[in-house]
Amino acid sequence: MKKLIIIAALVASSAAPAYAISEAYRQQLQHEHKTMVSDANAPVHASKITPVHVNKLGVDFKRGADGIAYINGKPAANDENSAEAQSYSAGLISVIVYKNGKINAMKEGKYLGRLK
Repeated sequence: MKKLIIIAALVASSAAPAYAISEAYRQQLQHEHKTMVSDANAPVHASKITPVHVNKLGVDFKRGADGIAYINGKPAANDENSAEAQSYSAGLISVIVYKNGKINAMKEGKYLGRLK
């Protein structure tokens, strides 16, 4: 009998969805566009990414129109996207591409200089 009660309790608890916030508050956040779901479903505008190739200060940075970047021939990870800039890193070298066209390089967290 105890096994039946335990199984019934487990089934009942797993059937109801669990939310960390209330349904009303979640709907308010969605209405105000403050959820990550709306950002994840946003279309990617590949036409806004311009290809870049810069070779200066010992850093060879290439980024294609598809957004894939390379630093010194190695694939670079896109660390951060913001309204002002995109940040890429490969190994100890980081490259920051600003929307206004400026490109800066860093090595081991120290500023190397402007690539463009």
